[in-house]
Amino acid sequence: MADGFTVDFHELHELAQALGEVASSAGPYVRDAMQTTAIDIRDDWRAAASGMRGLGAYPGSIGYDFTGFQGFGATVLTCEIGPDKGRKQGAFGAIVEYGAPNFAPRHYGDQALDAHTEQYDELIILALEKAEQALTFGGIVRSVIAGRNTIL
Repeated sequence: MADGFTVDFHELHELAQALGEVASSAGPYVRDAMQTTAIDIRDDWRAAASGMRGLGAYPGSIGYDFTGFQGFGATVLTCEIGPDKGRKQGAFGAIVEYGAPNFAPRHYGDQALDAHTEQYDELIILALEKAEQALTFGGIVRSVIAGRNTIL
């Protein structure tokens, strides 16, 4: 008879379920993290682009568009930051950022994005922690209401 062993996957399944619940409740917190970072990037980009001779209105064309979709079991959040071609001097965005034969590239957007990458990472981690805390608190409240007091 061969020696054998058994593996209990119960805790692993509980962890997978908890991670799925955190992910499904994290949307509002992740949205806040994305919008906060987008506003900071936009503001830094505008500040860096201000004062260019002949392009005084260009910084005012820099903005952000935030869109979110929730459905089919998934949430998709996107944020687009940069000059709006529909605003005054916004069409010059590609030239200002990436240059032209007689205009050196400025890379203001790239610099602003790089400056806020760590901030974004930290805010996303904080968002997931908040979602986990809210889920844990909500789970405790649901247990108490259902008469399954798991605190004591």
